[in-house]
Amino acid sequence: MHVNLLPTSFVWRRLINKRLRQWGWLFGLLTIVFLGWNAPVFAQWWNGMSELRAIFATAEPIRELQSDRIQLARQTIELQKRIQQLKSALPPDRTCSVLGIIAQGVRATKSEVQIQETQFSMTTKANDTANSTRESPRSAAPQPNAAKETIKFGTEYQMTVRGIAAEGESITEFVKSIQLTAAFPSVELRSTQERFVSERSLQEFQLECVGHE
Repeated sequence: MHVNLLPTSFVWRRLINKRLRQWGWLFGLLTIVFLGWNAPVFAQWWNGMSELRAIFATAEPIRELQSDRIQLARQTIELQKRIQQLKSALPPDRTCSVLGIIAQGVRATKSEVQIQETQFSMTTKANDTANSTRESPRSAAPQPNAAKETIKFGTEYQMTVRGIAAEGESITEFVKSIQLTAAFPSVELRSTQERFVSERSLQEFQLECVGHE
């Protein structure tokens, strides 16, 4: 007669551990069989992932090229805006630009001159001399073969300059320099006003230049 003197809890733990080891070996064997059976499928999946990574690596330069193209397009738009601004500041049929005229005027002064604001505009207006028509007396009959006068249009460009000078003589030299360029037939000093900056007396001025084409 066989009598088991071991505690019941110890017996159950040994039985459970034994069953777990048996099932572990069984599941491990089934996993190995499953992996071996589906090895071609996993190989294809791995090859597909490798090809996908290769495609991404090939497409990376294309994405960088597209990003560079977008950035280049933005720079082109910004450059076109600046070119348009420079064209608007250049009077037609003139050999020097407005900025060059102002810079030449500043260089002509003996003391300090600071330009704070410059505005340039162009408008098309009817020529006054072309609008004057020679009217015949009301009693006279109209001549059928008389040449008809056409209204001609011209361009008027105007530049307004606001700045600060150390003294009134510098403003006079600046105005004379603008007049000597002959770019603007009409150069008029609109206003001068004393202004204190850091307890220093300066002359604030506004100059208006008008030309016609």
